[in-house]
Amino acid sequence: MIAYVVLRLASVRADRGGYFARVGICIGFVLYFLRELVMANIKMAYFTLSPLRSLRPAILAVPLRDDLTDVEIMVLSSLLTLTPGTLSLDVSADRKILFVHFMHVEDADAAIREIQEGFERRLLEVTR
Repeated sequence: MIAYVVLRLASVRADRGGYFARVGICIGFVLYFLRELVMANIKMAYFTLSPLRSLRPAILAVPLRDDLTDVEIMVLSSLLTLTPGTLSLDVSADRKILFVHFMHVEDADAAIREIQEGFERRLLEVTR
């Protein structure tokens, strides 16, 4: 943090974008992931205390963007696996679909959209 402040103060450019903007995006991504992690843990605690009949597990095919790199796919699948209630299973041979196991799914389309508009979009903001 000290190094960031020193660099920020030492920057003489009028346009302080680039590095400094990316740090803010990275911090936002970490905060988003931590919020999702806490929410997923709360949901898993609820499902653990609920009757098993109420669970609706599913394996969903999540379409990936065509331009994702191998590293971006690996980071995305790792973040999903770290989040309780989801487990990345496989990536299709053409790298267009990520298969994810969900412990409970109310709406499959909403779950897919949540990954695409949440994790995937925010990951791309950090990496590009």
